[in-house]
Amino acid sequence: MNNDHSSSTTLTSRRIYWIVAGITFLTLLVSAGVRSTPGVLIVPFELSFG
Repeated sequence: MNNDHSSSTTLTSRRIYWIVAGITFLTLLVSAGVRSTPGVLIVPFELSFG
């Protein structure tokens, strides 16, 4: 039997798992930043506009 194909498939599937994990992490990081942005900007807006 040819074990090269099986090894290649395992590496590809592992790579896909890491890509999905990376995209998930970046999505969570961006969403946390977007959600915290108004809280950071409210005080300067209150000082500027009264």
